[in-house]
Order: sequence, then C-alpha cells, then structure tokens
Amino acid sequence: MSFSNEVKDELARVYPERDCCRRSELGALVRAAGTLRIGSGRRLNVVVGSEHPAIARKTFKLLKDAAGVRPEFIVVRQSRLKKATRFVVRLDHGDARTLLDQMGLAEGGRLNYGIPPSIAVRPCCVRSYLRGFFLGRGSVLSPATGNHLEMSTKHEEQALDIKELLKSLGINAGVVSRKADSVVYVKEGEQMARLLNLLGAHACLLKYEDVRVMKDVKNRVNRLVNMETANIDKIAEAGLRQVGDITSIRASFGLERLPQSLRRVAEARLEHPEASLEELGSLMDPPLTKSAVNHRLRRIHKIARSLEQQRPRDRREHDQEDGVDLALDEEGERDDEYRQ
Repeated sequence: MSFSNEVKDELARVYPERDCCRRSELGALVRAAGTLRIGSGRRLNVVVGSEHPAIARKTFKLLKDAAGVRPEFIVVRQSRLKKATRFVVRLDHGDARTLLDQMGLAEGGRLNYGIPPSIAVRPCCVRSYLRGFFLGRGSVLSPATGNHLEMSTKHEEQALDIKELLKSLGINAGVVSRKADSVVYVKEGEQMARLLNLLGAHACLLKYEDVRVMKDVKNRVNRLVNMETANIDKIAEAGLRQVGDITSIRASFGLERLPQSLRRVAEARLEHPEASLEELGSLMDPPLTKSAVNHRLRRIHKIARSLEQQRPRDRREHDQEDGVDLALDEEGERDDEYRQ
C-alpha cells in the first residue's frame, strides 16, 4: 500500500463527533468525489465513487447520519484494463434532492462548488472539510521520495477557497494549474507534518516524521563527508604544491642554505607530504602552531617563485641574487619567533 493510501485509510476511520463537522466532511466529499446525474424523467442521482472501500463506507455512514438519507452501496468490477474495483455510493431522486437542499450543494440543477461560509465558523469544521476533500481528491508522496501533498479540483475558485481554509489553520499552500485541474499543494516538511496532524492522520504522521528525521540525518552526514573529503583534497593539493617548491629549492642550491627554521619545516614536509599544517607543526621540536607552519611554508613558496623568475647569466650572479633573497628571509625568520 502506498503512503497516500495509508493516509487515506487512516483518515477514513476518523469519524467526526459533532454534527456540524459531519456535515462539513460530507459536503467536502460530495464536492470532491461526487457527480450529479440526471436520468430518465429528469430524475436526479448523486454518485460518490472511490477505489478505497473505507472511504466509500465512511461516505455511506455520513449520508445516513448527517443528511438522514438512505444511500445505496454498489461494488463495480471494472474491466481487465482497469483492474481496481470501484465502490460507489448512490442516492436516488428523492434522497438526492434532500441532500442537495440540506447542504446547499446545488444551484439550478448543477453542483455548487463554492464553500459555504458556515464551514469556516469553527476550526473543527475547517479540519473536517479539508479531511473530506483530501479523501475525495487528495494525494501525498511517500516521505522517502519527497515532501508534497496536494488536493486537486476542476474549479479554480474552489482551489482558492481551499487555500484560504488552509491559511486559516496556519498552513501555507500554493495553487498551480495542471492540465484541466487546479491543484492546491503543500511542499514544506513542517507544514505537511502540521497538516497531517490537523487532519487526524497521527499514525502516518509518526511514520512521516521518522523517515524525515532519517533523511535529515543522512543528508547531514553526507554534507560532513563531502566537507571532509574536500578538506582532504585541499590538504593533498597544498602538500603536493609545497613539495614541488621544496624540490625546486633543493635542486637550485640545496636545502642546507635555507635558514634552520625553514629547513626543518621543508624536511618535515618532504617526509610527510600528506600531513595537515597542524600535524606538521606537531612533528617539530619544539612543536609549532598551525599559523607558524603556514607562515614558513609561504616563505618557502616565495623563495621558490623567486628562483623561477630569475634567469642568471652566470653562477656568480645567481649566488648573489640568492644571497639577497636569503638575507631577506633571515629577517622574516625573526617573525617566526613571535609566532611560536
């Protein structure tokens, strides 16, 4: 059974206690799933059909209790192409007119799809009306798939009225046209949970919240894993770049010509190219802070870039330029003493 059918099955077993609520839910069911038919001799018939036996049984009981009529319960076996069985509750001419007159469901031989102002008097009646309409023309996605609850109608005015009823209960809904239908939808998780609670689907609400919490935890874990993976990639790329700088300096004039503070960090980086700055600092004796290690590696990078830009004409000129760079770096070494 789909999650939508589970919700409808549970709501079909929620029976209103007050007569006003029963009339509200019955009115919504007839408006959502009912059809007004005119047979021979211009005799009226009201037909309410559903593929859910629990909804049909509830409609049958509501017609007897709230409208005082005698409906007929019919089971329709559909063709092989449509394997589902359809359950129909039908009212013949006299009972049909009684129902339409009592609830103001028809005008001029046609069903009136507006929502009577008396429906919105009490919050309990609003909840009952929305429950009835959802049973007639509603659906909800499985929480494992996404957050989406909707109720459709052929009449835009009716969709806007339903949206206002939802708003009166604190539910933010939208209306969209889909082919010949106007669809009222709720997509935000907290709003859907609130609506399921107000309609009375408490067992399905627990299931919905359980799946939603699991999805949130899974998404949070995935974000943390992605963040950690990105940090590892970043550390690896930085380590390779720094190893390249150190290798370039070693090939040019050797690491022994670097100041001792830089040489120690350079040798540690060559031995541990995958280590983070914090881990690299802990390998020093005495240990260095992350900031101090980063500062020294930036100075090494500056020396390596300077070597790449230099094109000495002879070895003497090259040594002189190196001497200037290293002398400047020894001045920078004093900054490290304050960073440790």
